Amino acid sequence: MTNIRPVRSLYPRRLFLITFLMAIIAVPLVLAVRPIAAQQRSSNNCTATPDNGLTEFSSTNADAVQDAIDAAANGAVVKVAGTCVGVQPFVLSNATINPTAYISKPLTLQGGYAFPNWDDDPDGVANPTVLDGDNLGRVIVIHSNDDTEQFEVNVRHLTIQHGNGKADGELPEFIERGGGVYIQQNKTVTIAHSSVISSSAGVGAGISTLGNTAVLASAIANNTAVPSGGGIVTLDAATLTIRDSAIVGNRATRSGGIRNLSSNPMLIENSTFSGNSAGERGSALFSGVSATLINVTVSDNVGY
Repeated sequence: MTNIRPVRSLYPRRLFLITFLMAIIAVPLVLAVRPIAAQQRSSNNCTATPDNGLTEFSSTNADAVQDAIDAAANGAVVKVAGTCVGVQPFVLSNATINPTAYISKPLTLQGGYAFPNWDDDPDGVANPTVLDGDNLGRVIVIHSNDDTEQFEVNVRHLTIQHGNGKADGELPEFIERGGGVYIQQNKTVTIAHSSVISSSAGVGAGISTLGNTAVLASAIANNTAVPSGGGIVTLDAATLTIRDSAIVGNRATRSGGIRNLSSNPMLIENSTFSGNSAGERGSALFSGVSATLINVTVSDNVGY
């Protein structure tokens, strides 16, 4: 296995508060997002299939999800039903991480099903599907041993909750990043119709990305980072697009909602920043480069 390469500094030498070039509308948006309260874990029946039910994996923890991911062909849709709680160790060169789901190939990870009805259209409201890290590790890690490898991952109709990016300590590359979702460079990830909630990390409690990330019709909520980026952090040359989404109730020492430390600008459209808080550098949003905001509501954020 190849060694994990050391990462560059998290912070550029100079950071500038974003200048809002687009108008900020004052009327709250009505967003098609999943509920943002953490899902209850009264029954942990977890089922997953990599091939529309020909092969099925079941567990009382989250093992079924990883089993289905491991069995999936490149480009497959891994369908998940139920509540999947817990983590498992993955040895990566000189580091061991403990995610709920480790994805190292192109695929779609999709919830919203009621077992065994895999042919139904996914509905994350009628059939909540929960991936829960139980505060023992990250929930979803999208990564390969070769950080130059490129592939695409779609995450749909899932509640991603109770991740902990600090659980594994100060590991090479990961460095307490990403409680809910960690995305390595050169990976392209779309998170749609999902919630990333109630997670913690040092940097990017909800999502920490070095890759190309789109958040669509989703909620990033109630995540806590110490020190940086309660909702989302972008790093290095990451790209970030957010549409029809809510960034709400996130907290951090610096930058409660989003902290863009990438060299690339962001695009945020038809979205809401509300109830985020930070001690400095943007309670809702901070960026070291320009950003385009279209029809964005910013309200009731606390801090500087």
